Amino acid sequence: MNYFHQKIDYMSTECSLKMGRSNPGTGGYAQHWHNSVEMIYGYGNEYTVTAGRQTLRLSDNDIIFIPPRILHSFEMKDQPSRLYFLQFKVSPMRIGGDIDRNKKDIDTYDPMTDRIILINRSKDPKLHPLMVKNVEDLIDIMINCRTGYRYLAVSKLYCMLSLLAEFPTAAFNSEEKLSDDEVEIFTKTLNFIEKNYSYHITVDDAAKYCGFNKKYFGRIFNKITDSYFNDFLNDYRIKKAAELLGNKRGPISDIAYSCGFTSIPTFYRCFSKTYGCSPKQFISKYKV
Repeated sequence: MNYFHQKIDYMSTECSLKMGRSNPGTGGYAQHWHNSVEMIYGYGNEYTVTAGRQTLRLSDNDIIFIPPRILHSFEMKDQPSRLYFLQFKVSPMRIGGDIDRNKKDIDTYDPMTDRIILINRSKDPKLHPLMVKNVEDLIDIMINCRTGYRYLAVSKLYCMLSLLAEFPTAAFNSEEKLSDDEVEIFTKTLNFIEKNYSYHITVDDAAKYCGFNKKYFGRIFNKITDSYFNDFLNDYRIKKAAELLGNKRGPISDIAYSCGFTSIPTFYRCFSKTYGCSPKQFISKYKV
């Protein structure tokens, strides 16, 4: 996926604010995870976000916050949507020094635990316009990089977090946070797929790369992704092909072969299943 990207380090070198933007018609992004919170904000029509076991249909200007280490993906079928992605880390705030000097308690606030937070105009009529204003201000700040933009960007982030503390929101508890072992397996598997998706690879190859037997690897991978390895691999290949088609980089058959498909009919069938149209129709709709 091609997208605008801007990064700011704040508080420490391990705490970064990253902003990205998708191109219209890029179709979506396969399952992945971060050690950071991710916010997604969309312009134009509808798109689907899957986070953990939750699948949510989002509309124009809806905002979703996804906690760290939660598997998530998104889809934009037949939509000219453009999505903005914000990734950031924030430690729990420990606030002391109360006016009452005898009070020894310290407030601890962590706005992002295991909650998937969805904000839209119908369910959050007071919060939504305030949050949208901060998000769009932040987008403008990150894109234009005016003098002092780093300070302004971080201030907007903390305004957003303070709004989450002030207003109740539609939150979905997630029990799908990856364990350390699962993170290791999924990270290694993604690394293996990213390097080898254009070749003929099997679940046996992936299991061997990760250092596990096929049966154990398949069970853990299915638990993490709710998908079999071959289905996940084909979905990954289709998304890669869509990126190339969106930028019209070569004939369709060459793109299919370069993404690991050995059969053009299979490629067309998988592509139509994912995007609801043929590769040729996709190119005409979503030229970037």
